[in-house]
Amino acid sequence: MRQYAPDLCSAHEMAYLISMKPSEFKEAVRTGFLPAPIQQPFTGKELWDRQTVLDMVRSQTGKKSPTQQTILDAARG
Repeated sequence: MRQYAPDLCSAHEMAYLISMKPSEFKEAVRTGFLPAPIQQPFTGKELWDRQTVLDMVRSQTGKKSPTQQTILDAARG
């Protein structure tokens, strides 16, 4: 059962939504391509705002529906 709002996602859920491997997603966050997570106050779980991440991916790739390769290429610089 989810213990957080439906508009927030874990790293695995976000990676799935934008067609990346979780390790690639975390690397894109580390390099600044994707936004830093929000820390859940009581559990310390790292969560991402779904719309913020999707908007950032679209702005970085320049496409409304970016492909996995487009996302990876943009994340790698």
